[in-house]
Amino acid sequence: MRILKSRVDALVFGALVVLGLVLMAPLVGLSNPIATVLTDIFGTRIVLMLAPASIVVCAAIFTLERWIPAVDQEQFGPGFAQDAVYFFISQPFAWWVFAATAPATYRWADANASWIIFDQAKSWPIWLSGGIAFLIADFLFWARHYARHKIPLLWRFHEVHHSQTEYNLFTDRRVHLMDTLGSKLLGWVPLLVVGPDLRSYSVPVAVAGLIVGWYPIFYHANVRTNMGPLRYLIITPQTHRIHHSRELKHYDTNFGLYLSIWDRMFGTYSGDDGDYPQTGVAGSTLPMETSRHPIDLVKTYVAQFVHPFKRRSPALEEERKPEVFAEAH
Repeated sequence: MRILKSRVDALVFGALVVLGLVLMAPLVGLSNPIATVLTDIFGTRIVLMLAPASIVVCAAIFTLERWIPAVDQEQFGPGFAQDAVYFFISQPFAWWVFAATAPATYRWADANASWIIFDQAKSWPIWLSGGIAFLIADFLFWARHYARHKIPLLWRFHEVHHSQTEYNLFTDRRVHLMDTLGSKLLGWVPLLVVGPDLRSYSVPVAVAGLIVGWYPIFYHANVRTNMGPLRYLIITPQTHRIHHSRELKHYDTNFGLYLSIWDRMFGTYSGDDGDYPQTGVAGSTLPMETSRHPIDLVKTYVAQFVHPFKRRSPALEEERKPEVFAEAH
């Protein structure tokens, strides 16, 4: 089976690789403030290792979408193009948030709240301190994700992410900037409290960083797999597609970021292991992309950014809740 089905596919794929290399290049520039912070925290070798590896992972996910798509759809349709806009805005923004907050947060905590920093963890084996930090972070993300669905104000921003009806390589980055800000700030806390000295473990940290950074991109892609027995431990493309489902029976399920154990523990896991439903938000009034034209994509991005800030009547708010709309229709 041909992976690239046309010359257009080949050109787009080649452009993605080139753009990825260009975007990653500043991370190893000595004068770049993001690179300065990242290399100070993680070490130069880690940053250098992640850039080429990320391109390989991107190509692998793209290939899987061609080989085993979850649903038949146009791979480079308006949804893909719109999410690419989010990718090239949200990704740099995420790095800037991390670069701006990580050192400042640590300095503030060290000076004003040193009791929350468990220094003894620095002497633990990396698998222990890193594992504990990962478990804390994953649970915090699960809890925050649950809140983003249950608290109307938070859902307004999170709805942007759920609006995508064409799962693709960039869907994970289809996130409102306010939503991104909360995620990055929360993710830093466990590393601050019990995280190891990452600069001392270049190779394992680089591998972990690659997995942590790219695994959500993989399970947001249009890939048909529930990953067999692994689904009992981790989130998969199939289980997370259930989370994005338009069907009422799937609402408010599978909130996990990496591990599925929290959903199983708190009764929010949906085990329809062979189901690949249509995604999107029933009853949403969010402006959606209809064209791949660059000007239209930028207009849609701006409209989606503004939408959560608009005032809505309580009656309309209640009527347009996904579960209420789906039940009524």
